[in-house]
Amino acid sequence: MARIMPAIRTIGNCPAVGKKKYGFDVFRTIDVQDYQELAFLAAWASIRDGFCDENLHGADWLAVRDKFRLAARNAPCWNMFARILWMMNGEIDASHLWFGASDVSKKHWSEFPWKRGWNIFTRHLGVRFDRKYRGKGWRVRDVLPRSPADRGVDGLLPGDVVVSIDGRNVSSDMDYAEAMNGPLPHTYRLQVKRPGCEKILSRKVK
Repeated sequence: MARIMPAIRTIGNCPAVGKKKYGFDVFRTIDVQDYQELAFLAAWASIRDGFCDENLHGADWLAVRDKFRLAARNAPCWNMFARILWMMNGEIDASHLWFGASDVSKKHWSEFPWKRGWNIFTRHLGVRFDRKYRGKGWRVRDVLPRSPADRGVDGLLPGDVVVSIDGRNVSSDMDYAEAMNGPLPHTYRLQVKRPGCEKILSRKVK
């Protein structure tokens, strides 16, 4: 009499069951902004449902939620997020209330944004222009150390005259913010006249 053996389930070419153990790692990504907004809404709802005065000292609690919601979502660090919660409590003069983060939940924050891998962008080149200059363009008075333009001869130097930014000619009577505005990050493309150099130099500053 023939013996029928049960089929062994497989995943790919490997058996689906067995005694061998395999190690693995799981990585989870936390969207800090979503995390902060959820924490804020939880704190807001806790006061709504559990405050000692059901009229919340006369506060419009829906309006309070809308007032602080985006600020809480976009808070750059734990300290700022905590301050926003204090401000929310202040709307009902609730100085005796406090919301804090446990050590487990606080690990998704850090004291400083750049410790979370954030990039810090600036709209400024890192130079100061000579406001007394009345020629064409903007003359550089000095360059701030460790600024975007502080790259020696490959950046900007005192005495350089920036004649255009991103293809737009600039003049001494123009507001600097006019030519340096828009979304970040951004790489400026400058045309520069340098004392002692006959040709116009091209520089990229970001």
